[in-house]
Amino acid sequence: YDQAIPGAQNRATGELNKLINSDPERFDYTESDLDVPKAQAFIERTHKFLSGTQLQEHQHDATKVKADMVRVFQQDVVHRIREGIHDMKATLNRLNNILAQSKEFSNGERYKFVWKERADHAEIVKYIENPTLSLDLAGDADSDLPPELERMIEEEDIGGRSVLDDFRQLYSFDLAILLGGKESGRLSERMGKGSNGEHLAPLYTIIAASLASAYRLSDRGREAGLSLILFDEAFGGMDERNSLMVGNFLRELGLQVVVAAPDTDQAKLTPICNRMYEIHRINSKVKLEHLEIKDKARALASSDYPERGRAHFPEAADA
Repeated sequence: YDQAIPGAQNRATGELNKLINSDPERFDYTESDLDVPKAQAFIERTHKFLSGTQLQEHQHDATKVKADMVRVFQQDVVHRIREGIHDMKATLNRLNNILAQSKEFSNGERYKFVWKERADHAEIVKYIENPTLSLDLAGDADSDLPPELERMIEEEDIGGRSVLDDFRQLYSFDLAILLGGKESGRLSERMGKGSNGEHLAPLYTIIAASLASAYRLSDRGREAGLSLILFDEAFGGMDERNSLMVGNFLRELGLQVVVAAPDTDQAKLTPICNRMYEIHRINSKVKLEHLEIKDKARALASSDYPERGRAHFPEAADA
C-alpha cells in the first residue's frame, strides 16, 4: 500500500497539471499547491463551481446549439457556391450573346462557350442547383448534404484547393466551334491539330472573355476604369477577317486594347483602332507620329468585307 501511494500521487499530479494547463486563467492553481490535501481541496472547489453553473443541465441545449451552428455554416457555404455558379453562368451567357450577334469568323466559324459539371462532382452540382432546395438560414435544410461536400466543409481543403475555394472546379469548360449553327468541334479537340492560325481566333476569344470577367465589366459598366488588354504583335498569323472579328469582340466587351505591332500590320489593325502611334528611329533619333482614325476611315479600311463596308461604301463593296 505504501509503495502504491507515490505512483498514484504522481499520476494524479500529472493529470491535474494537464487540466490546469488546458485553461490556466480559469483554474486559480499553482504548482506550489500540488500536494494531496491541497489538490483535494482544489478538486472540491472546482466541483462545487461546476455544479453551481448547472452546465450539466444544459448539455442537451448546448449540443443542439452546436448542431444548429454547423447547419447554418454549411448552408451558408452552399449558398455562396450557388450564387457563384449563378454569376458564372450569367457571365458566360452574356459573352455568348455577344458572340452570337457578331459576324462570322473566317471559314464561316462562330464560337460559343460551353460548360458541363464534372462527373466526380455531379452529386454536389445536383444538390446545389436543385431549385426546390431551401437555403433559408433561419430554417431547416430540406435535405442532407452530399457526403463529399460535407467532407470538404469539415476538412477545409486537405491536399489542395477544393470547390470551397473555387466553385469552377465543379465544371469543365470548352469553346464550341459552330458552322451553320451546328457544333462542328471543340477547341480542346482542335489544339495540336491544324495550323496555328486556326487556333488563334478562339484563343483570343477566351483571353478577352477572361479579362472581361476579371475586370467585372458587366457589373461596373464600361466607364468604370481602364480595363486594359495589352498585346505584343497581336493577331500575327491571323487573316484580316479574323483580326477584324476578334478586334470587334474586344471592343464590344468594353476592353481598351493596346497593341504593339509592325507597320506591315497597319491595314489589319486600322479597322479596329481609334488612334495609332508610329515610331520611327533614324540613327540615334526617335520620331513619334500620332494618327487619329475616324469612323469613316475605319469603315473604309473594313470595306473589303461586304457586310461591314456596304453601308458606308457600296461601290467598294460591290467592286
